[in-house]
Order: sequence, then structure tokens, then C-alpha cells
Amino acid sequence: MRSRDDNAFARPRPRGEILRGSRARAWGTFLVAALLGNGLYFLVLSPHLPEPWQHRPFAFDRGLGLDFLLCLAAYGLLRLARALV
Repeated sequence: MRSRDDNAFARPRPRGEILRGSRARAWGTFLVAALLGNGLYFLVLSPHLPEPWQHRPFAFDRGLGLDFLLCLAAYGLLRLARALV
């Protein structure tokens, strides 16, 4: 009689299951974080920011940095929310 091993790492999973579970979820989280961060920056904050903090197209400026930080914060909040649920 074989002993049953309940270790999840011991059983091999099909390749498609791994791809659907982790990579698709990660890309979805990236997309939602980018949409939330950009929406917050361009729709809410940008009209009220002083000129040096507004992003100009095709330029590395303070506005682009602020937009990146907002996207990063949205990603962190999404990961935190997923960890708590």
C-alpha cells in the first residue's frame, strides 16, 4: 500500500495550469494597476498640478515620474488586497 503524499509541490501540474494561474493573473494585475494609476494622474491630478509637474508627451519629466509612482502604488494596493482576501 502506497502512502499518500499531500505535499502540493510533490505532484506535477500540467503546464497550462501553471500559465493560466500565475502569469495571466500577474498580467491582469499589471494592466489594472496601470489603468488605475494613469486614470488617477491624468483625470484627477494633472489639471490641478503646477506646470513643472504636468507630463509633456515624449519627455522624461516630473509628471512621468509621478505617474509611475501612482501606478506602482496602485499595484502595491492591488497585491495587498489580494493577499488579504
